[in-house]
Amino acid sequence: MHFHFDGTKTFGDDVCLAGLYVVDTSRPIVGTSSHRDDAAADVAARRVSRNGGTARITLRDSITGDEAEIRVYTPYEVALQDLVESESR
Repeated sequence: MHFHFDGTKTFGDDVCLAGLYVVDTSRPIVGTSSHRDDAAADVAARRVSRNGGTARITLRDSITGDEAEIRVYTPYEVALQDLVESESR
């Protein structure tokens, strides 16, 4: 799974306390994570989208190394889906 956060979140001094580990999300974050199966990749990708990032699930051919895109989640797409589902209940 490939992920990207644009780096739009900033935290005030009340959140960035001395001695605590804080992820700097004011700059873009780009990364890749590996998962054993589609279900695990989907959970991770949905988490990225829910928190404002873009996630692309790809499948890499072990012989050729070629990647095929399986699914894409846009920023907050999953959060909006969750909201619609909770409103319909």
